[in-house]
Amino acid sequence: MTGVSKTAGERIDEMTAALELRDVLDRPIASYSTGMRKKLAFVAALVADPRVLVLDEPFEGIDLLGIYTMKDILAQYVAAGRSVLVSSHILPLLEDVCSRFALIHHGTLALEGDRDELALRARELSQGDARGDLDAVFLDVVAPGRQARRFNTIAGIGESL
Repeated sequence: MTGVSKTAGERIDEMTAALELRDVLDRPIASYSTGMRKKLAFVAALVADPRVLVLDEPFEGIDLLGIYTMKDILAQYVAAGRSVLVSSHILPLLEDVCSRFALIHHGTLALEGDRDELALRARELSQGDARGDLDAVFLDVVAPGRQARRFNTIAGIGESL
């Protein structure tokens, strides 16, 4: 690869292989699926080995194996002393990746805390159910008291009431 250091070239090779992109790198990007483009952008963001990595919805459109591979890469990245700032609406995917969380609602910081603080709040919201997750905390902040909605216009529902 012209203009890319051996270390960066090795990094590209390792990550594209792990994310199952190596065999398609010779194809035009326009032929890539959304998930493939997101994976490629992820690799591109990491090639320069930045101290701080900013990702916007990194898991959107990614297959499950790709998500877990990206999470493994991020965990190693953070373990090496780097920082990652992630914006995402899919909170459960971040629970085992992020150590601190901030919830911005209508442009205002509505909640922040570390993983343990938010896990405790999630358990409290789910009345001690160990399965309480960040979604419960998010819903409590942006839509307190939200109940499941009943939709009477969905086929078959109105007749069974």
